[in-house]
Amino acid sequence: MRNGLHSWLYLSASNLNVSEEPLAIHQIVDTSRARNVDMDVTGALLFSGTRFVQFLEGPLESISSLQASIKRDARHRDIISLSVRVLRARQFGKWALAYNGESAFVEKVLDKAMAHHARGSRDGMDSLIKLLKQFSPTD
Repeated sequence: MRNGLHSWLYLSASNLNVSEEPLAIHQIVDTSRARNVDMDVTGALLFSGTRFVQFLEGPLESISSLQASIKRDARHRDIISLSVRVLRARQFGKWALAYNGESAFVEKVLDKAMAHHARGSRDGMDSLIKLLKQFSPTD
């Protein structure tokens, strides 16, 4: 299905120094929110202090463009695509980019999700999406 709603869930390691994290994360969130609105993309971002996990959803062309941009972004390394799929409905329809601050707690959940991913289980992806929703601000 070429048209319709597509998603990308990825995990990456951070290349940010601790001293530059607050400003860099603020820039990522502000830039992403503005760009995502223009691209009809919604989603959520978590930052553990050492890793990013992000879920993006929107038109295929937009998701493909964001994948390429993120893969070129020097603030990320070791990008792992956890899930790329067609969706029936948006998971984060209200949020150009939901982000609720850094959370060290997320690191343990990411480790568990990666263990599921390594075994080929979808449980890790589902738990990450649930976590993204849990950490997203509410209206």
